Amino acid sequence: MTEQTNLITVYRSRPYPGEFFSVAYLQEGTPVAYPFTTTPVPDELQDKLVRFDWSTKQWIDTSDEAYLAQLNALQSQNTALTKQLAAAQSAGLKNQETIKAQQQQLIALTKQLAALHVTPEQPAEDNKEEA
Repeated sequence: MTEQTNLITVYRSRPYPGEFFSVAYLQEGTPVAYPFTTTPVPDELQDKLVRFDWSTKQWIDTSDEAYLAQLNALQSQNTALTKQLAAAQSAGLKNQETIKAQQQQLIALTKQLAALHVTPEQPAEDNKEEA
């Protein structure tokens, strides 16, 4: 009697030049390690140039179009962040101007308060001695 062997599908990332992945079958229970993975290539990436990213454990598109899309997204992000930075710097300058104006007002009020403050002609201790 023959024993039926269960197989699992494994994928090898970039096994040979010009190839981006290959499919192999291993007996169930066989340890799977680099450069093989049991994570299947997603259907949307089947006809694209893919490689397995071992740090994220995902298949990624490595075609020129994918890299161009990433580059465009990064450029858009950079543009948006540059605008945010310019706005923050402008707001920071306005805040500094506001703080400076408030400091000037505080100085003026302090001078007015100092001018209103009347000092007694004799200290309180001198008045005690006379009594």
